[in-house]
This record gives sequence, structure tokens and C-alpha cells, in this order.
Amino acid sequence: MSKATVLERLVQILSSALAGKVLGDLDKKIRDYVTDIVQKVAKKLMIMVTGVTIALIGSLFMFVAFAKYLNEVMHSTWMGWGVGGLVTLAIGLVIYALSRR
Repeated sequence: MSKATVLERLVQILSSALAGKVLGDLDKKIRDYVTDIVQKVAKKLMIMVTGVTIALIGSLFMFVAFAKYLNEVMHSTWMGWGVGGLVTLAIGLVIYALSRR
């Protein structure tokens, strides 16, 4: 073997080891970065779903209270539920129409 081939082989071994180390570190950094992003998005999504669920439950209580109040004002057992349903339907249709824009 000549000195040139031994030197070339040595350079090849060192460069492949160095490239493997750099690419391995880069792969780990990218994996950590993507994992952090996924965790942040998952946390925000869980908080958002929790907030929407609590808001929906609160809205349900408000609509039931509104219907019961109207029942007492109108001296009826069903009129408040009908008016409350119509108001809820109107609000839902307005929100739907605004979301289609």
C-alpha cells in the first residue's frame, strides 16, 4: 500500500466518523425541537377544549335559567322553553352564517 492510499483511507475514516457525529447530533436536535412543538400544541389544544367545554356547560345553564324565567313570567309550563329554543336557534344560525363568510 502506498502512502497516498493509506492517507486517503485515514481521511475517509475520520470524515465519515465526523459526519456521523454531526448528523447524529443534528438528528437529536431536530427530534427535540419537533417534540417540543408537538407538546406545546397539545397543551394549548387541551386548554382550548377544556375552555370550550366549560363555556358550553355554562351556556346550557344560562339557557335553562332563561327558559324557566320565561315560564314564570308568561305563567306557562312550555312557552319559556319555546321562546328559549327560538332564541338559541337564532343565535346558532347567526353564528353559522358569520362563519361561512
